[in-house]
Amino acid sequence: MHHLFAGEARHSELRRSVESSAGPVSQKMLTQELRTLERDGLLFRSVTPGKVPNVRYGLTNIGLELRPILESMVRWGYDYELNRTCSVTQPTCLLGDEMLKASRE
Repeated sequence: MHHLFAGEARHSELRRSVESSAGPVSQKMLTQELRTLERDGLLFRSVTPGKVPNVRYGLTNIGLELRPILESMVRWGYDYELNRTCSVTQPTCLLGDEMLKASRE
């Protein structure tokens, strides 16, 4: 969902964005996730008719309300990782890196 915080995006744009932060994702899996989020009212799908229909996804108001919650969870995760007593002290989640950076902007 955080890939849509900046605004609407096409399926292919979302796929590239997800893959750059989380690794490979199949078109089928992304489509299933988008349909679930749409069904649950967190995002919308808009289709502009044409020779090649333009399909875009965006967050609903309910979906946008999750932004501070998700950003708070990312910050908590960083704090947790930095205060752990084991030898691994650096957060490794790229998604978290992106969200933390975005929350500071």
